[in-house]
Amino acid sequence: MKIRRYTWAVGGIAAAALALATLISSFAVAGAGPSRSNSALSLTPCSYFQAGHGRSIPKPVVTAAPPDQRLLRLLAVFRRPPQAADRTAAARCASLSSGVPLRYVRYVGRGLLGGEIFAVPHPHSTFVEPGIPASSPVGRLLAEPAVCLETVGAPPISGQIGGCTPLSQIRHPAGFGAGEIFPGIGGPQAFARAGIPPDLRHGSLLGGVVRDGITTVDVYDRARRVLTVRARNNAVYFHVNHSAPAAVYMRLVFKDRTGHVVPSRTG
Repeated sequence: MKIRRYTWAVGGIAAAALALATLISSFAVAGAGPSRSNSALSLTPCSYFQAGHGRSIPKPVVTAAPPDQRLLRLLAVFRRPPQAADRTAAARCASLSSGVPLRYVRYVGRGLLGGEIFAVPHPHSTFVEPGIPASSPVGRLLAEPAVCLETVGAPPISGQIGGCTPLSQIRHPAGFGAGEIFPGIGGPQAFARAGIPPDLRHGSLLGGVVRDGITTVDVYDRARRVLTVRARNNAVYFHVNHSAPAAVYMRLVFKDRTGHVVPSRTG
């Protein structure tokens, strides 16, 4: 499977440049083959693919460290005890792929193209582009504690939800990752075989992690609001009809439960 395009959707030009430079290298997709039962998932290898490169990622470094306390203070999904959905075969796959103990993996919801999405805390963004100086603004962001969304058990359709959101961009929202949908090596027939509805066979999927207190995200195409998405388990993900490069120009407005706008870096 190969990702055709990836970018970062934000509402301001300065924020877009920062997010693109910072987070394009940390987007990932965890796949466990076509979505079947949990028992079938347990028999399927868990693989990582790096966005835009189509090559497997080396085995992740295993860590037993608990989530950073700053992430716990911002994200209720990690403060609650593990539930049954956090202990499935798919959750074990996310744990194995990420190197993070199962007790820290949390179920987010079903993927829009199938599979299941999990939130996984990391000591830092899981993928770092070679050559970025550690002392640069991008390098410092990539070194921050982060939460990654990982899709497990989805059909081999490119554009699945994934990627890492660093601590500072959880505190102050700065956009969502956008993966362009296309059928990959299976050709157009892959959509039909996977049962993907026609309206989800084009465009892009966007997603990211939001802190406690953010309950909805309004999505604007130019000046027109086209979608309002509700946060679930500290995550937001949705489909738009734009390709990934065009999705970067969509404006995102974050709101709390009373409807008030939450200050962000999206302009």
